[in-house]
Amino acid sequence: MRIDAMKSFVRVVEAGSYAAAAESLFLSPTTLHGHVRSLETELGAKLVVFTRRRLQLTRAGSHLLAFAERTLSEYEHFYEEVSGLERVPANRLRIGALSSLGVHVLPKVVRMFLADRDDVTIPLSAGTSGNALAGLVSRQADLAIVLRAAAGASEEVFESTEVMRDRTVAVVRCDSRRLDESPTDLIERLVVSAQPRDYATRQYLERWSRENDLKLNVKYEHSSFTGILNDVLDGDCVGIVPHYVLHTAPGTGDLREIQLPDFTHTRSIVALYPVRPNPLVAEFVMFMREVCSSGWLDGGDLPSGLHPSGRC
Repeated sequence: MRIDAMKSFVRVVEAGSYAAAAESLFLSPTTLHGHVRSLETELGAKLVVFTRRRLQLTRAGSHLLAFAERTLSEYEHFYEEVSGLERVPANRLRIGALSSLGVHVLPKVVRMFLADRDDVTIPLSAGTSGNALAGLVSRQADLAIVLRAAAGASEEVFESTEVMRDRTVAVVRCDSRRLDESPTDLIERLVVSAQPRDYATRQYLERWSRENDLKLNVKYEHSSFTGILNDVLDGDCVGIVPHYVLHTAPGTGDLREIQLPDFTHTRSIVALYPVRPNPLVAEFVMFMREVCSSGWLDGGDLPSGLHPSGRC
């Protein structure tokens, strides 16, 4: 069956008349009649009848309508994907990521991945999880890297691969005058810098403090982990940040983690991508998984096999 004939048939049914359908498709009613007649001839069955000037589907027409709608939807999806492959070069990988990952983790991973790949370009956009997912849905990005908690229903639409797991930690300056105190005394005596109340990390912190009967003075709030680190580096302050930030952000060599009892907030980070992705996507996702599981994010060195050309 011809795609244009199925489009005409579906539009005639939706519009209720050949005249209205022809106007919306910028075709003549005669052309639409011809498209529907060609389907009826091919199937050997009447598809539509008009009773009191109202269009009604025959039994065969009802079956064809369901088939045509499904076929046209799949055709449009296929056409968009093929067109996208033509528009986006095979050696270009567009990544949208949650801001903290885009600032603290992905630049290093991308540099390592590109060390021996002069033919590849990777534009990286860091922002909210919503922006990263919207870029994937609109095909402005080939890959979105976000928290699993933020991915939601997107994991049912796109392929999903966990690329790393991370835990939340409390950090202070290495030269803090109070390091001889217990971790719980330390976090209770010092002011705290953390994310705002509507963030999952902050909600866990407050729940943990209630369960341990601790009173915290959260004096500083930042949506950016860079702001939290700056507070800690400026003086006696406890910062609540992801573990990867402690080992990847500039200046964190002057910080140390304090081991709070039963402080076990973990987060799963996933890569989302189309079911039939740019081949470069799968290669990058597997590379990122290897890098993030190598111990590098715990402050260790990368295995030599993950150093392209021995660099980085």
